[in-house]
Amino acid sequence: MNFIELTDSEFNTPIYVNIEMICAFYVDYYDGYTTLKLNNGISYSILEKTEKVLEMIDNALHESNKK
Repeated sequence: MNFIELTDSEFNTPIYVNIEMICAFYVDYYDGYTTLKLNNGISYSILEKTEKVLEMIDNALHESNKK
């Protein structure tokens, strides 16, 4: 399993997410935060921008391929 650490926008606390559980993420134009949706129906508002999330997923995938 590959996890990334994201930051909850409401409580400013870390959220550790298995990248295989992510089904979508996008900018919420109402508040400007990124919304992260998981396969189980849970969603989070996070501080990281969509480009950063993509970079973190890419890095996690490349790190797991090195093992």
